[in-house]
Amino acid sequence: RDPSTTNYPWLYADGMPRPSHPMKDDWGVQPFPVDYESEWAQGRKQWEVYLEAYDAWLRELSRLIEVYKRKVEDMDYEESREVYQ
Repeated sequence: RDPSTTNYPWLYADGMPRPSHPMKDDWGVQPFPVDYESEWAQGRKQWEVYLEAYDAWLRELSRLIEVYKRKVEDMDYEESREVYQ
């Protein structure tokens, strides 16, 4: 990920690859995973690992917003309401 597009660019200063995070079209009530056991997380404080996962969640949230916008753009109002419920 380009550090200039993140909320926490200092987490990317070391240049190490971040752990991959899942993408789903419906998370329901499942929490977004924080991988404290990843190679990147070793030797880091827990709050740094959490912030990295939170940044990934913000990316996932933006992706989901785009997915649902595209899904409903050709629907009428009543159909689109059903998608969001």
